[in-house]
Amino acid sequence: MRKKLLIVSPEQFGYQSDHYYYCKYLKAHFDIDFICFDKAHPIIQEENVNVIYRNFNKDKIQRLLSFIWFAIKKTKEKDYDAFLTDYFKMVFFIGLFGKCKLKILDIKTGSLIDNLFIRWISNKIIWFSTLFFDKVSTLSANIAALLKLNSEKTFIVPLGAVVLDGTSKCFDKIHLVYIGTLHKRCIEQTIVGFSRFYSMYAGKVSLKYDIVGFSHIKDDEEKIKSAVSKNNLNEIVIFHGRKNHQQLKEYIQNATVGVCFVPQTPYYDVQPPTKIFEYALSGLITVATDTSENRRFITDVNGVICKDNADSFCEALETVYAHLDKYNDRQIRESLGEYNWKNIVTNILLPTLLEK
Repeated sequence: MRKKLLIVSPEQFGYQSDHYYYCKYLKAHFDIDFICFDKAHPIIQEENVNVIYRNFNKDKIQRLLSFIWFAIKKTKEKDYDAFLTDYFKMVFFIGLFGKCKLKILDIKTGSLIDNLFIRWISNKIIWFSTLFFDKVSTLSANIAALLKLNSEKTFIVPLGAVVLDGTSKCFDKIHLVYIGTLHKRCIEQTIVGFSRFYSMYAGKVSLKYDIVGFSHIKDDEEKIKSAVSKNNLNEIVIFHGRKNHQQLKEYIQNATVGVCFVPQTPYYDVQPPTKIFEYALSGLITVATDTSENRRFITDVNGVICKDNADSFCEALETVYAHLDKYNDRQIRESLGEYNWKNIVTNILLPTLLEK
């Protein structure tokens, strides 16, 4: 008899890459139900994954409580062998009242709030929530240490990637791509840095910058559009907005350099870099901010490290340009080849789900 797995996430199915690939590679072993909000994005389907959409058009508190209550009720209606839920506000109620043989809380990050005291409180709330689950998964040992998670029930499920583009890369141009959230990432600094680089090298090499992403804060997108306009780059830097994971191939295919840019802060310092894996597995050079996690993965073979400001970003692009002829897409792919989703799900997550 096949085992049954419930996954709970406030994010609409298909718009969070880790859960999409969890389902893709676990469905051979489990009958999967996936509860999420319908946020009116185009529907993404995965064969043999039962996605249960919940109404997003309610006030915030009512929406959250209704979502939690539905997930709890679902665990009692069906004899699940395991359920895995994202961390979100009041998620501990699912751990406390949900009925399941194995309850896993999946924590992607600590608090990103700027205020030190409020961030400390928020991290304590995350820690408190873990008390109601059998297991806790997180992205890195650094995050586990930051949140002071119980080592006996915490396991690391690193971020991964798939090969979005397997075609050979010819490094005769500098076509940048940024893919990801725009919230608190200061991507406008990369635009200013790119503008300076463009003013020096426009006649020497083909240049372009595609930005793919979104923010729930409108001002984040406005800063990007303003930086593009202010630097007269409307024909060179293109903001594409939000795209689902299946739409990313064309942007990766046209690029030679991936941008992995975050502010250098204590909370971003411990965040593993999904984008580095996505870029590297598709053969792109990566320009990444100087954080502890990024330094673990960026080498002379696959990229360049920079500081979180426009001048340093420009200098990193100059370094890339100076060494274009040394980059090899096969070597770049091999440098982080182990970080593919199939390996991660099959060798790390699956054994834990099968424990009970």
